[in-house]
Amino acid sequence: VETFMYLYHPQFDGVLNYINDNNGKIYSVICRFGMPPIEEPGFRNNKNLGGGAFWDIASYPVSAVVKLFANQNVKILFSEILRRDNSSVDNGGRAILRFSGGPTAYLEWGVGIGYKNEIDIWSEKGSFFTDKIFSKPTNFQTRYQIRDLKGNENIKAGPISEQFEDMFHFFYDIYYSSDLIQKEYELILNRARIMDQIISDTKID
Repeated sequence: VETFMYLYHPQFDGVLNYINDNNGKIYSVICRFGMPPIEEPGFRNNKNLGGGAFWDIASYPVSAVVKLFANQNVKILFSEILRRDNSSVDNGGRAILRFSGGPTAYLEWGVGIGYKNEIDIWSEKGSFFTDKIFSKPTNFQTRYQIRDLKGNENIKAGPISEQFEDMFHFFYDIYYSSDLIQKEYELILNRARIMDQIISDTKID
């Protein structure tokens, strides 16, 4: 398993429900994750230890859209990985993915920029937005901003939960289920393929 803790929080279930409910075709998803400079970056600034924003930060928006459209093939339409300010590792980037069912995903990530942590979905019948999708403070109150076909807005509250506890409950449950283990294995492998496609097709500037 991989510790993408946000995947096991009820907030992400709300995103999945919007995708799967009767909201028509999904047109696009915009997903951003960025943070200010880290005071003690540790391995994150060491390219020999897998440092850089791509593996550390981009893996979150990539994992999100892979989970949302788990049964669809994906094509990388565009990607760029950036290295600013003479950094020894990459510190930002963006990618556009097209899923076989029709949705386009625009992903953007970075370190050393203003904080962003959000997902925005545009569907045939409206739109959906939620903040702090990846990392959240203790006792975070999830809120979903939902707009209908005519743009009328409705704010819904989601349950409060601790995403690391949710994740470890899942890890415990999966131990006893060969079916869940196989599904998780396939999901991890698919994420790895897409990450590899993005970075192998991209020159780091």
